[in-house]
Amino acid sequence: MIRRPAFYNHLTSDRLASSLFHPNPHILLELKEETWFTTLITSLGGGLIATFLFTTKDLWLPTEFESYERNNHQIARESAIYDTFEKPPKFTQPIRNIILRNTLTNIIRGYITPSANSRGYPLIIGEHGTGKTCLIKLAAESIENPKGIIYVDTPNTLPSPSKFAEAMQEVLGWKPDPVIDTPESLENPSFDNIWGAFVRAAVKYQVKNKTIPVLIIDNANRLAEKQPELFDEIQDEAKRLTDEKIATIVFVSSEGHVPRRMMKRSSSWSRAGAIIEVGDITKEEALEYLRLREVKDMQALQIYDLVGGRMIHLEYAADEIINQVKSLEAVRKSSFTWVKKQLESAGLLYGGHETGGTIIRKLLDEGSISYDDYIRLTGHQNGDALLERNVFAFHYISDRITFQSTIVQQFCKENLAMYWLKKTRI
Repeated sequence: MIRRPAFYNHLTSDRLASSLFHPNPHILLELKEETWFTTLITSLGGGLIATFLFTTKDLWLPTEFESYERNNHQIARESAIYDTFEKPPKFTQPIRNIILRNTLTNIIRGYITPSANSRGYPLIIGEHGTGKTCLIKLAAESIENPKGIIYVDTPNTLPSPSKFAEAMQEVLGWKPDPVIDTPESLENPSFDNIWGAFVRAAVKYQVKNKTIPVLIIDNANRLAEKQPELFDEIQDEAKRLTDEKIATIVFVSSEGHVPRRMMKRSSSWSRAGAIIEVGDITKEEALEYLRLREVKDMQALQIYDLVGGRMIHLEYAADEIINQVKSLEAVRKSSFTWVKKQLESAGLLYGGHETGGTIIRKLLDEGSISYDDYIRLTGHQNGDALLERNVFAFHYISDRITFQSTIVQQFCKENLAMYWLKKTRI
């Protein structure tokens, strides 16, 4: 038995027969506006054709109504997606203990604000914990009418492209709908489908508002690492949408080597926009932050000496000390334990990576080395792999390599003799 849509039931046989032999436009519109059925009936009227259609209605009418129902549900979904463009972007975590970095905030605001002109696809880069997401939130909140901005945070776990598709669905207001979604698409969403819906909404927004909407992809480095083919596809799309003035894609990355990967796709890279590098906050800003957290001045200086201006480390130290969970010495030990695990995972302890030991000594002596010197020591493949281990950091604008953070530098300095001093210098 063919299932009939719920709204089919209110059409009685009498009303249906009446509409067939005496066409009523109101009833016909209930069937399906501008279908072959209404065109045929209104043009030919009654007779044998109408009798045939009526007697075979159980065969063709449910299909017509299902098509009508699917069309209505699809329109409702596309409308809901467009509505997200007309609202401020959603951020999952609130900003606390704000440090105003006005220069950077103003620069970022300029690149995430929808504009009438195409500006390429910008990159916001910086090591993990430097405050990139916080600055993006501050910039968005400072826009007078922050609409036309979509923000998606790349999931930490990406076993397949469908996981990123799910993240896109959530921020765009795409709701599962069994009328138009297959069981397979509900379980494993298609990235192509959600991306197509995003592009259609972006086109509509651009036409209506005369400005190009913005999609911010945070933690894009996770895509580059875990789903590189999808990352390359999105980069190609970023170029296309820029060329066609449909949307601006802003990539936010915690890995400095991501721009180098993107540069290898020379055609797509030709439309890259500005590159904004977010580094650690200054000593004055760090001490001001700790004062706002009600950390005593002497302790604040000690915390800064240990972790420098890395926001995530300052926040951790302040939380532990203020809540009397740990002493400063306990914070130091737990932080050093984390660094040791990172170094061990990278194969840099116990003589496992002589070249890495050489780089550590050079960085302790010189503070930074050029990227060319780094690659000469490691090779491209090993060099990129080490950059992903949270030990060293690549700074795109200066083209130099440093320790990933002050806490890593402090650990290496204090443990130089134990792990790396016996290695032969170059």
